[in-house]
Amino acid sequence: LELKSQNETPQYFMALFRNMIERMKKMYFLRSLQIRPKTFEEICHPGLKQRFVSREFFNVCHIDLQRVPNVFEVEWDISGVHYQNFKKLSIRRYKESKRHVYPNDKNDEKNAFEFHMECCARYGYGSENVALFLHLDKLPHQISQVEIEFNLLCVCFSAKKRSTE
Repeated sequence: LELKSQNETPQYFMALFRNMIERMKKMYFLRSLQIRPKTFEEICHPGLKQRFVSREFFNVCHIDLQRVPNVFEVEWDISGVHYQNFKKLSIRRYKESKRHVYPNDKNDEKNAFEFHMECCARYGYGSENVALFLHLDKLPHQISQVEIEFNLLCVCFSAKKRSTE
């Protein structure tokens, strides 16, 4: 993207920012807006970061953060020797992840839930399929239903080197 003059740059970015705000408002009213709290800490511009962290931005946009679900990220890396041992497991034997607590606020333990995952390297005889199970270990008493959505990213690195011939 080439901009003809320096004066166009702020206008262009302001238009992008306005579009982002309008899209967030629309998602909020459609109840499809979700927030990943770590995102606020990753904002580079100090002024914007402060407005997001202090929630001032959301107040101005009339977005009630109490009604917006948070996204909780979990990374589970099975690599190296652990991966080799994992691949050797017999059918329906699993590797268990550590236990996760959400939210991980020590002051709000009564509203936290705990979970862990299990992963089978081979789910059935004659199958190379992997199975991933999610276990909800502890739920707050006031929770009547749970909605779970996930994105699963599997990265496989082959130990074989390709020939350059």
